[in-house]
Amino acid sequence: MGQDVSNPADNRQQKARGTYRILIIILILLALLASAFLIGLPQQLGLRLFGTGIGNSGGQSDGLVYFDLPEASVTIVEPNSYTVVNIFITLELERQDQLLAVNTFVPHYLDATYLLLSGLQREQLQGGAALSYLRQELLFRYQKISPDVEIRQVLFSSLNIQ
Repeated sequence: MGQDVSNPADNRQQKARGTYRILIIILILLALLASAFLIGLPQQLGLRLFGTGIGNSGGQSDGLVYFDLPEASVTIVEPNSYTVVNIFITLELERQDQLLAVNTFVPHYLDATYLLLSGLQREQLQGGAALSYLRQELLFRYQKISPDVEIRQVLFSSLNIQ
């Protein structure tokens, strides 16, 4: 008498629309997840999704990691001349999780680099001993700035003295 008779074809169309909507949502989520992995978001956030890397011993070390500092450019003024020093420095770190910590200290590292270079003369930048001194002095200063970050080495990616 007052029965609601619905069309079976309408029910199938509604179910199909619901299924398509769910599939589209799943595809969008998969695309977002894939793009996050492509830009390295989990690594930037320090997330370990699939355990530690191959070759780690006891989980103490994630392997060496490198962090490039921005270019430092200093003009050294002397009585009759001036010298421009352009330097790109790469920091060798103990672990991946230190990258975020190092990033917070970049302005301090650059300041220490500027202060050291501006106090030198052109002759003090020539030769292997001078570069070794510069490397050790920068390492000492960087470690004083961030004692909790294990900086293994200060490496010169590029050093141009004009």
